[in-house]
This record gives sequence, structure tokens and C-alpha cells, in this order.
Amino acid sequence: GRFENYQLPGWALVLWIVVMGTIAPYLLVISGLKILSASTASIFGMIEPVLAGMFAWWWLNEKLTTTQLIGSLIVLIGIAIADRARQHTPNN
Repeated sequence: GRFENYQLPGWALVLWIVVMGTIAPYLLVISGLKILSASTASIFGMIEPVLAGMFAWWWLNEKLTTTQLIGSLIVLIGIAIADRARQHTPNN
């Protein structure tokens, strides 16, 4: 496409989305891996979509479907199983 049709405020918004939606989370993950173990960081990564859905329901008044709720429950059960397995390994 042609970019000359876009106004500066639109480009500023795109830049904001790129920085806050991609670069900042990436830097936070890298910083977190310096503090947390990889298994703990992966648990945080797995719970993020569930928290995003709950946040959208709470703040944006989004409707959550039964399928989404069941999927969230499956993710939470998977996280609990992974955490329990991690706690029972000889390294911990």
C-alpha cells in the first residue's frame, strides 16, 4: 500500500502499539528470565491469555463464550499439573 495517505497521529498510534505491544513485553520477559527460572516464567506465559480474557470481560465488558471459559479452565488445569510436576522433581 501507499503510506503517504496516513496522517502523523495514525503513525504515532502504530508506533505506540509496536513499542507497547511487542518491544516492551519482550524486554520484560527477558528481564524476568534473569530473576525467575524458565519453568516459572513459562507458567506466567501460559496464564497470560486467561488473564487477558478476564481483563477484557472485566474492563471492556466483553462477553466470554462457553468455549472460551472451558478453554480457560483447561489452561488453568494444565498450569496446575505443570506446577505440581515441577514441585515434585528432584531438582527443586
